[in-house]
Amino acid sequence: MGKTLWEPLAKEIAKQNGFAIKNEDLEAPVNMPGSLSSTLQIVLEARENPNSIYNARTSHAAIKDICQQFIHSKIESFQKAPRGNGVDIWLNKNDTDYFFDTKTVQPNVGDLRKYLRQILSWYGYYYAKHPTGNAVGRIVFPYNPYPGDFYKYCKAGAKPLEKGEETWVENEFWDFLSGLQNTFGLIKESFMELCDEKTVEKELNKLFKAE
Repeated sequence: MGKTLWEPLAKEIAKQNGFAIKNEDLEAPVNMPGSLSSTLQIVLEARENPNSIYNARTSHAAIKDICQQFIHSKIESFQKAPRGNGVDIWLNKNDTDYFFDTKTVQPNVGDLRKYLRQILSWYGYYYAKHPTGNAVGRIVFPYNPYPGDFYKYCKAGAKPLEKGEETWVENEFWDFLSGLQNTFGLIKESFMELCDEKTVEKELNKLFKAE
């Protein structure tokens, strides 16, 4: 659903609210500097520990800080980010780059760990090339199929990801893109208006209801 529905819909909504759509690949250094590689690994391993000294903000800061050396010692060669660490939705507004990937609303613990690695890698790759830039990354769960708090039902409460700082659920994402309130409610209403056949209605009901 991400590539065929959520991604193009998100880009169109964001475009209407003044975001620039960056249709390019996030690039990684051809030869990852040892200092950056070590920092990424240290932060990742620490974050997988329940008693980690790092949270979302300090993880981000540590990665950006180590990349300040590249202001004067620029990395010369970059290539497309490795498979699994790319960005589906890359937006820019007010000199900030926003990275989003929409994910299944029923992730397992292994998925959540991969998502954390993905976000940390985004920051590492981005600041390696743009050390004075500003980036915000979020894993997006595009709708909440549960009768209440998404994180209550999500495996491990979505940990090691930090809710709100590294994950957004439903309208946290859609309202940010649109600048409006209850944007997902409007999206869902629009989908239902398109239900001319019972088969389509059944598919939509299955989509928005947890198994």
